[in-house]
Amino acid sequence: GKSHPVRADDLQPNPRWDVEVVSTDITTNTTWTAGSVYYIVDDIEVTTGTTLTIQGCTIVKFWVPLDPTKDPLTGLTVNGNLRFENTGPEDENRVIFTSGRDDTLGGDSNDDQQQTLPAPGDWDFVRLTNWADTDPAYEYLTIRYSNCGLNYHNTGTTSPNPEFRNNVFVENTCG
Repeated sequence: GKSHPVRADDLQPNPRWDVEVVSTDITTNTTWTAGSVYYIVDDIEVTTGTTLTIQGCTIVKFWVPLDPTKDPLTGLTVNGNLRFENTGPEDENRVIFTSGRDDTLGGDSNDDQQQTLPAPGDWDFVRLTNWADTDPAYEYLTIRYSNCGLNYHNTGTTSPNPEFRNNVFVENTCG
């Protein structure tokens, strides 16, 4: 058979998904819909009394500073409620939290033409703090390239007892 040279466009990541930039705190009930990338470009808080619902097949990417080892990282702090809908064990039904440099999922969201590669510690965390435990379980999540992954810090007066199961952690600095 005939061999063909490999072209650069043969090595491109998945096609780019629709990207919604998230740059301010979430202060009203919000749903992030399947088939979209939500690109967090600053530290974001889900405020007390507010619910963020994330549907399965949604990718959440976090902006990465020029030097993640020295500069502040981006993260998502939940003081309200965090819910997940229509998730499942199949890759296409998971909610994925990953680096803004990760072009393999959702395409080249940071528009750098593959000039950067993701690495452990690119973004900070999804931190559950003073929030109401309204979901029976946090499951079918994939956490990639974070510094502190998925954190549970109960700073409230109630004692929620969330279950974390069937989650995948890949290339993180810690949990």
